[in-house]
This record gives sequence, C-alpha cells and structure tokens, in this order.
Amino acid sequence: MKKIETCSVLLVSHDMKILRELCDAGIVVNQGQMYYYEDINDAIDEYENINKKAG
Repeated sequence: MKKIETCSVLLVSHDMKILRELCDAGIVVNQGQMYYYEDINDAIDEYENINKKAG
C-alpha cells in the first residue's frame, strides 16, 4: 500500500470492493472498445450495467 501512495498502478480486477478502495479512475472494455471513466464509481456502474444486459 505504501508504494501505491507514490506511484501509478494499473490494476485489473473484477473485485469491485478492491477497485473502489484503490482506484480513482477506471476503464471498461466491452466488445473490443475501451471506455475511460474519470470516476471509478462510474466505471463500476457501467460494468454492472453491461453484465446485467448479458446475464
């Protein structure tokens, strides 16, 4: 956790709790397209919407 305070990290995860704890922004990849969200909560909302449609 100390390293994260002083550097940038690229984290790939499906664990929303960890993403909310560690990330400020997010990228969602859907059907070969990447979408950037400045707010991690917006990225998580989009990810969950995509999974609801697919499920």
